[in-house]
Amino acid sequence: MSDDLTLVVSELVTNAILHGKTTRGRQVALVIDRDAKRIRVEVRDVGDGMPRQPLGGEPLPVSGRGLEIVASLSEAWGVIERVIGKTVWAELAIKPSDAV
Repeated sequence: MSDDLTLVVSELVTNAILHGKTTRGRQVALVIDRDAKRIRVEVRDVGDGMPRQPLGGEPLPVSGRGLEIVASLSEAWGVIERVIGKTVWAELAIKPSDAV
């Protein structure tokens, strides 16, 4: 589970930095929340573009596969539009073998 979580966080933060207008003075916010059944990752940026996962049958580019990775590792993911920017979130299920 820690490998999947690390990869999801890395992909979402990288997308926010590359596409979310994170120039000098701009920030990316990361929130990780956990309960007994799931871990939720939220990454907020000030960019106005909305991310989208490639549609089925659409060829994948050499880069830009981050949301495909997030979707494959997550139970669910989505985008919340903000007045300024957006929050991209993903939830990973905690399996009994992962619980400590």
